[in-house]
Amino acid sequence: MFRCRFSFFALLPVPLCALAQPKAPYYPDAVWQRKTPAEAGVNALGLKDAVDYTVANETRNPRDLTLNHYQTSPASAFAHIGNGTNIVYVDPDHDIVAVVRWIERRAIDEFLKRLLAAVLSFALAAFAAPGTHAQDRQAANREIYLYQGADRAQRLVSRAKKEDGLSLYTTMTPEDASPMIAAFEEKYGIKVRMWRGINQKLVQRALAEARAGKSAVDVYEGSGHGMEILHREALLEKFWSPAFVDIPPEAFPRHGYYAPDNLLFFVMGYNTKLVKPEDVPRSYEDLLQPRWSGNFGIEASDIIWFAAVAKAMGEEKGLAYFQKLAAMKPQIRSGHTLMTELVAAGEIPVVLTLYNQAVDKLKERGAPIDWKPLPPAFGRADGIGVAKQAPHPHAALLFADFVLSPEGQRFIMAASRVPVNRKVGSSFNQRNFRIVDLAPVVDEWDTWEKRWQTLFLKGQK
Repeated sequence: MFRCRFSFFALLPVPLCALAQPKAPYYPDAVWQRKTPAEAGVNALGLKDAVDYTVANETRNPRDLTLNHYQTSPASAFAHIGNGTNIVYVDPDHDIVAVVRWIERRAIDEFLKRLLAAVLSFALAAFAAPGTHAQDRQAANREIYLYQGADRAQRLVSRAKKEDGLSLYTTMTPEDASPMIAAFEEKYGIKVRMWRGINQKLVQRALAEARAGKSAVDVYEGSGHGMEILHREALLEKFWSPAFVDIPPEAFPRHGYYAPDNLLFFVMGYNTKLVKPEDVPRSYEDLLQPRWSGNFGIEASDIIWFAAVAKAMGEEKGLAYFQKLAAMKPQIRSGHTLMTELVAAGEIPVVLTLYNQAVDKLKERGAPIDWKPLPPAFGRADGIGVAKQAPHPHAALLFADFVLSPEGQRFIMAASRVPVNRKVGSSFNQRNFRIVDLAPVVDEWDTWEKRWQTLFLKGQK
């Protein structure tokens, strides 16, 4: 943000990429984000020129000017008018929101020209020349990540301690992640800066930052399909860990750009006070009985489960079944944790798509909740990966080693998740489940998402 003595101009830090796909917009609250021109994706000298021009052209007329449309802007741009010549300029084509106060009317058009020139010159430079610094960092990180020499452990720890901590983006809840992070920090004296979001938000943030030229994150940890998208967007790098020998090979993605760190299983959860043992559904067909109409729920984002079950039934037969299931008017809510709590509270008697670990946690605390797998039953692997442009690569790799080691996997198990490391025993019986192959689901994501929205999200707010 730039403040001037007389005139005022502010550029909201919306990540820019002239050729980027649509991404989540930034809506400022009472405290606006503050970024340098480079972080906001703007040429610093060009922006200073636009600001200086604004200052030099503060209006001397009464501040009651009506704003007209200015042709410098693309057709999609629009502006809001304040008192006098105070304007908020919004340009979706270039990801710009600018606030200008007390500028001469005759100067607005030229100001917008200079602003757009500053933005576009930065973006075009980024596309024309990726820069040797980024390429050098990528090559250096790859060498670190794949090193397997005899001195690997000693070298990794000593160099990681010289880096300024590490940044972790994860979908794990703070309740699950905090004990493991605390143990890592205590063991190595390396600070972990954690940002947590649901899978969709994590992917959106990672892509937005990458397109803006930012390299702020070191480690990604999240759902398998989210990690698959990050791989396809070239944000991950292959790495090697001594823990790999203790993880079943079939749990890894074929391309090897991230590693599984825990397993989650889709289960039907039910309230044990509201649903008698003899009434618990034992198959998907049981849910088509009239008694369940409007009395069961489905989590709003479970496209992976939907695609896996439909395909396992035989795609045509499976889609026909889900048409009938949708006609039973299931309650659709967002958030697996929320849905689990609603079942335990008796708000929804049955939910088809809970995670086993969330149900087990509440059950251990005495909540009237239990789960049952409905065949065909599926699980998915969450994963951990190191960022291709990680600013702290040694710390990133050391953290991945820790999470995948028996020590880290015990924290995974303590969070009621199923560990992947075979040195950590788990009482969870996986025999009734199949692990979803995520790559084909991601390949066909648009098709299955459209089907899901048509069946279950139509009319949802």
